[in-house]
Amino acid sequence: MDGRTQVKRAQRIGSLLALAVALALMVSGCNLIRFIDDVSDEDGTPVAEEATPTYTPTATHTAMPSPTPTLTITPRPGCVVRADWFNYVVQPGDTLSRIAQRAGLSTSALVQGNCLANANLIFVGQVLKVPVILPPTATPTSNAVPRILSFTLEAVTGGGLMVQWQTQNVGSVNLMWTAPNGEVLGTVSGQPANGTLGVPEFSPRYAPQVTYILYTVDAFGRDILDPAIPTQRLTAVLQVPVMPGFEPARMSARPEPVPQGGQITLEWDVPGQTTVAISRSRAGQAGYDRIASNLPAQGTLVTTLPMEYIDRVDFTVHSNTDDNEVYAGVFMGVIPSQTPLTCPQPRQTSQGVLLLTPDNRRSDGCSTGQPGQTLDIIYPEVPAQADRVNFFFLPLTGTGCNAPLGSAIPLGTDSDLSNGANINWVVNVDNCAGLLTGDALVGSGYLQGKELPIVIE
Repeated sequence: MDGRTQVKRAQRIGSLLALAVALALMVSGCNLIRFIDDVSDEDGTPVAEEATPTYTPTATHTAMPSPTPTLTITPRPGCVVRADWFNYVVQPGDTLSRIAQRAGLSTSALVQGNCLANANLIFVGQVLKVPVILPPTATPTSNAVPRILSFTLEAVTGGGLMVQWQTQNVGSVNLMWTAPNGEVLGTVSGQPANGTLGVPEFSPRYAPQVTYILYTVDAFGRDILDPAIPTQRLTAVLQVPVMPGFEPARMSARPEPVPQGGQITLEWDVPGQTTVAISRSRAGQAGYDRIASNLPAQGTLVTTLPMEYIDRVDFTVHSNTDDNEVYAGVFMGVIPSQTPLTCPQPRQTSQGVLLLTPDNRRSDGCSTGQPGQTLDIIYPEVPAQADRVNFFFLPLTGTGCNAPLGSAIPLGTDSDLSNGANINWVVNVDNCAGLLTGDALVGSGYLQGKELPIVIE
């Protein structure tokens, strides 16, 4: 083989190697973003996945990753995204149907409200609009088993007790201490998953022991069940002998129960302290709100209960310092106010008014209903191209709405539009004001919505 032939062969081999490297780079670049049309939930809706970059090495070359392309979601032309809804960021494992179900919508209404041009494509990190505030879905992991690793108590120099705890895969903890007869002597909520807390000692009248209980809750404030005994809460218990000769702190409140928005008189006595602070918490609240500081160790305080306290209120008397050492506490029931509910206003996106039979009105003109009453909700002048109308009730204020405020309650769908659209609702809420809503749809598209303010009393 002469020199010229060798040169040509070498040139051909070099060209083939360059082509192979270019193809490897194209494949690795294309793998940086994975489209998800073929990854679906049980109902066929797409599952959001995170992009995983892959690279193709060669024997003599190192493939450099291509820049990650930006995936842009373009709204459907002529469609307006629901600006009056809340933002929700798509999480791994989310599907349109799951998000719609959590938000109280049909999948088609969610697609229409977000003007999605491609209903078969969502991705992790995408921002969608939903009518209620949704917490992100929790992503389960194989080793995320909740555990209480330790729960101990020790005496503090100069008097008092200190509990310490360590947990794993727990959102927060609540503590309660009780007398031998089951009387609740004090509570504290919303403590970190790992921490310490000063707790009171008690006089001999609580002999032979006081029981301290540690309760666990998840990131959404729900009780955690014991993995070993799924019918029981995951707790830890300390039974502590009482300390003779110690005079306990005391706290009381009246009246019990207290009217919503009413005044409460608190009394306390904390021996061995010079100043104290008082905090307040409502049912389900993580932690306490301090309402007064630098109070005398023995005294009385009159305070007004905020209107948002509608079930229970907890008070604690504790130290003025940042450690918030709890000396005593009291919790009491709240009587809901009988003040007439305010008639809500239709949203700016409403395109008309629903009709109601019977339509009883208050003196302010607001439509009313009663629990157990059957109401005929009518959607007048349905658009000719509509193939169905979905009806909802959106609770906005009240104490008996049987659903989170702002979370739509589906009432049903009317697909026979030959004589207009209507549906019967057997009222299943009480002391609740909100909006009756009807959405006219065609296919997966939203046409128009109408509303009617109503108060159920």
